Amino acid sequence: GINPARSLGPALFAASDQAREDLWVFLVAPLVGALIAAFLYTQWFAEVSFYGGLESFYHKKAQREEKRKTEKSRADAPTTEQV
Repeated sequence: GINPARSLGPALFAASDQAREDLWVFLVAPLVGALIAAFLYTQWFAEVSFYGGLESFYHKKAQREEKRKTEKSRADAPTTEQV
């Protein structure tokens, strides 16, 4: 196989047009691979659903914590019968 780290530098500075024609592979392939890996991770390997992105995940988590705090404060507050 080819080593992109060793091939990218010479392709940038080579006098040959053939090296520059194949340069797109070294620039596009890592991005496409990263997108595929990110998609496969969320579909097959993630234990937490990331539907809606991380922002919605943490937003829902914050809502649950706020709800828990509210319920606890209501349980700890004296009722009108106790007063």
